[in-house]
Amino acid sequence: MLKKISLAQNLAMGNVPLMTVVEAEARKQRFEEMYDDFSKNVINIANNGHGKCSQKIVDIFLDVLHVDSSSPYFEEIKTDLKKELSAYRSDLSESGSRNVAYYQSLIERFSRFIYEILILRPYTDERIDEFYDIINNLYSLSVFYRAPGTDENDLSYLNVTPANQPLCMTLLFHQYRNMSESVNSISDEISRASGLRNIASDICEAVKLAFMAVGNKAAIVNEVVSAISGVSDFMGKTDDFKLKIVRNTLNNIAERKPCSVADREKFSKYYKEFHSSLRTGCKPLDDVKEDFKVDIEILQDVLINAFINAIGMENPFMARELKSIDDIVKYLNGDSDESFRNFVVDNIYKLKYDDVRKMMSKRHEMESNRVIIDQIQTLLSTLNS
Repeated sequence: MLKKISLAQNLAMGNVPLMTVVEAEARKQRFEEMYDDFSKNVINIANNGHGKCSQKIVDIFLDVLHVDSSSPYFEEIKTDLKKELSAYRSDLSESGSRNVAYYQSLIERFSRFIYEILILRPYTDERIDEFYDIINNLYSLSVFYRAPGTDENDLSYLNVTPANQPLCMTLLFHQYRNMSESVNSISDEISRASGLRNIASDICEAVKLAFMAVGNKAAIVNEVVSAISGVSDFMGKTDDFKLKIVRNTLNNIAERKPCSVADREKFSKYYKEFHSSLRTGCKPLDDVKEDFKVDIEILQDVLINAFINAIGMENPFMARELKSIDDIVKYLNGDSDESFRNFVVDNIYKLKYDDVRKMMSKRHEMESNRVIIDQIQTLLSTLNS
């Protein structure tokens, strides 16, 4: 596909619309491939988990019924048992698991729009328009985002307003990717420059807001260092004083944010002007490749640190397992025509094959003995006469 883009670029000879169309087509193809592959993999993980549970349940039934591979009816009973339990375990049915549709809807709810905006939409008006079309879904997902290394007990994200959610900015501007690393790096630089050994949580939050405003680590660090340098005998001051200087400087930087995401008209204008200023003329192939590469990195970050938390696969998985097991318990204890005892009665000969075989052998032996006894008695009667 990239070779096609390169060829189209040569043919276009600076024709921007053509290059835009080719990039859009390349992204469309990759979107379909990547999203389909992702969906199948997630569903397979869940289905394999359900399948393993189903096999364990079948094994438990076989064990309780004392049926093992030595029985000539083992495979037949196993097949019949799966058919019997398929009413409660859809993955055992011949028609296939009903879990697929359930998990597909869950995946659609929390991931498709992320694939659409990062993979399907290039950095044009399409992406910002798509962003606002799905903004409610984005902000719903953003609250689940946890930066790598975040303490699970850290609830500071609750203080972040929807308009300042870093995840959403990451989808629109590449410089915001790996924000946690950038924030940590800036905090470390500030610590060294200020002599503050411990950076308070509110300072880290101020660093994050400052970074969201300008998206430039060096600029933030330089401005803080400049503010420190402007204070006479800064290193001799108390930590409270130092924190105040650092905090005020970061807050001033944060206030330079061009406009709020909540103002669609102004923010859309800012987005378009920002990206148009990065490149002029025909978009080079290298830029297309780099944009897509970074979009994939962002996608991976979102899936690992937000999607997994949002979908909470273990919760719906366990809920479906518990519901199935409860239904099977009711089936075992039931008095209806569909109860387990009817299955046992219908298959008693196969289930008790060895006992029945011994019983039939004993019966045959008794009948043979009876014949012999009858013949002997007949012989005795003949002799006596």
